Amino acid sequence: MNALPRFTYTAFFFTLMIISSCKPTRKEILYNQNLIDSVTQFETGGVNPIEKTACVIANTGAGSFSFYITPAEVDMLNSNSIAASLVNSSMTDEQKCLALWKFVCKWRYHSPNAPTYSAWPHTPAALFNSLQCGICDDAAASLGNLGAQAGLNTRVVALKEHVVTEFYYNKAWHMFDADREIYYRDNKGAIAGVEQLKANTAIFDLPQVNSFHSALVYNTINNRNKKAILQSGKLHNAHYLRDKHPTYSSALTLNKGESIRFSVEPVSPIMKKLFVDVLENGGPYYRTAGTLTRHFETNLSPGGITYSESMPYAINRVMVGCERVKSSPPTKVFYSPDSVHWYFKGIVSENSRVTFDPRIMRDHEIVLNYYLKFVPERNSDMEGKTDMNLEIKNDFVFSDKLFFNNNLHSFKVKSLTGNYRAIKIELDCERKQ
Repeated sequence: MNALPRFTYTAFFFTLMIISSCKPTRKEILYNQNLIDSVTQFETGGVNPIEKTACVIANTGAGSFSFYITPAEVDMLNSNSIAASLVNSSMTDEQKCLALWKFVCKWRYHSPNAPTYSAWPHTPAALFNSLQCGICDDAAASLGNLGAQAGLNTRVVALKEHVVTEFYYNKAWHMFDADREIYYRDNKGAIAGVEQLKANTAIFDLPQVNSFHSALVYNTINNRNKKAILQSGKLHNAHYLRDKHPTYSSALTLNKGESIRFSVEPVSPIMKKLFVDVLENGGPYYRTAGTLTRHFETNLSPGGITYSESMPYAINRVMVGCERVKSSPPTKVFYSPDSVHWYFKGIVSENSRVTFDPRIMRDHEIVLNYYLKFVPERNSDMEGKTDMNLEIKNDFVFSDKLFFNNNLHSFKVKSLTGNYRAIKIELDCERKQ
């Protein structure tokens, strides 16, 4: 019997994927109460895999509350805390380098579509808390910055259309490629540096370390690295090491009545196979969406009132709406990324809301803070309408590994200031039956 046409097998394959993705799920409430401790760990593991999870953190108290969310296995408050979680004084320099390299390989994804118009992707804590995707220079600079935080002598080296990290120990430089997730040992077992690889190309054919991502083909990686190294001329140290990357903290403050919501769900099997593996080189396999809901109350003046926002996650949409519409006149909304250049975004009133993307350059830009200015319309009647009561929602992106897509399938909420007992956590998930 003749073999079936190839498209028949393809159709059968995708039919199976669609059927498998349609399995029934059940909703499970994991936690729904106020915090009882200043540091609380939440488990999201189980026998059946999680299909979707959502977490809402709300401030039900009268005062403000500052906190941060971190995976249980590493402290993600800032770059220094990440490095301190991964290395210790009992480790050799090479063991420290390997621990940092493995972390960067596992906790970020390579994506040619990642935002590049910023120094934030070179900042480890920003990359691993929110951005999660980057290209070679982001991986190399983040690894180098973690090494600098750990007290290692490090440099970031630009090759032929590629960027890698080198660490200096045992009187030599040693190359660690965190983007292509590989390093090379010579015939003595030492990890080779770029100059050593250029002088001794036989090292490329010795036993290597395989990639973490199954979607990446080892021979292809080896050939690409060999070409990038051998065709490179004078080596150049890249920017954004410890003393140059921006200061970042994942701490967040919620005032009275404010809340933040995180949701994570896997991409469909078809999207995973066709888009994620092929175009994005193996990830991310989860979609994330977050919303921070603020309340802004003030007395409106004819000259306008300025509002500022800052958060540890990349903001991709802002929505402004009236809460008590009768107390405020129609008001113009202006947006600024730097409090210097202002852009008119619309008029908020009882009949309208203002929604916009805060990224001037859209997908190439990362926005962690911005400014709003509220100015009453020139012809509006201010008589008896001086109260400004607005609801401001910030949609943002965060790392899928922050909550359950990590080794321990868990995360922690760590209090910094304020009454943690007034903070309510709602955590639920959906699992396949």
